[in-house]
Amino acid sequence: MTTKVNEAVVQHDVWLARARGVRIENLRRLTFDPIEARRACVVGLTTLHASLDTLKKGHPGFDVKWLMGLPELCTRVSDLQHVIDEKRQREGASESTLVADARAWRKKLMPLAGACVAMGRIEAKEVARIRGGTRTRLGLLRDVQDLVKLLTGHDEMVDATCGENALERAGIAAQRAIDVLGLTVDAEMREAIELRDRFATLLFEGHDRLRAAVAAVSSYRRADTLVPPLRTHRSRKPTELVDPVISPEPAPG
Repeated sequence: MTTKVNEAVVQHDVWLARARGVRIENLRRLTFDPIEARRACVVGLTTLHASLDTLKKGHPGFDVKWLMGLPELCTRVSDLQHVIDEKRQREGASESTLVADARAWRKKLMPLAGACVAMGRIEAKEVARIRGGTRTRLGLLRDVQDLVKLLTGHDEMVDATCGENALERAGIAAQRAIDVLGLTVDAEMREAIELRDRFATLLFEGHDRLRAAVAAVSSYRRADTLVPPLRTHRSRKPTELVDPVISPEPAPG
């Protein structure tokens, strides 16, 4: 993981050790706003602080020190999400530009391939296959690569229309776009997402314990008001990037 991610989240060994110890079968994805969670935790802890003696004497099973660290845990989840969002924005901008540039080559090369068919220089069925192929981003980029292969040997005609070394430039553009599509979720991103979700899992557990602690010194109704359940955000726009399913090795123990 890069220095930026390390600086953002790996500062307190206690929290990191707890996060690494979360078993893979218990891992929960982040589906709530960590800033909202922090507000709720601060309110709950403020209330709890006034009744700490009552809690410790009547309910010694609560780990008060752990509960007091929940706002920091919320901040760390938020910091990790910020790192992930920034990386997505950078790669998203690069991806859209590269894909658009490569697809522009398809529009330039397809008519030239049709002209070669009319002159009997290349087979019509190959051009028809490319023209009738899939319209996914990857499919269109593969079309560019196929057109480059078909038109190789007819460089002069292509260069006259599209500029010097057109086929070479088209091939490079297509490959760069294909590469960036494959790198949208790289090792750094996967590690950041997994660690974020490990912290989020701890936060789910801690939030529930805090609600129980507040209820123990007041009432369930008051706890539900002061520390409301974490609101999940289930709706996603069709174009929104979705985290990949992370399947790391199970933690020992």
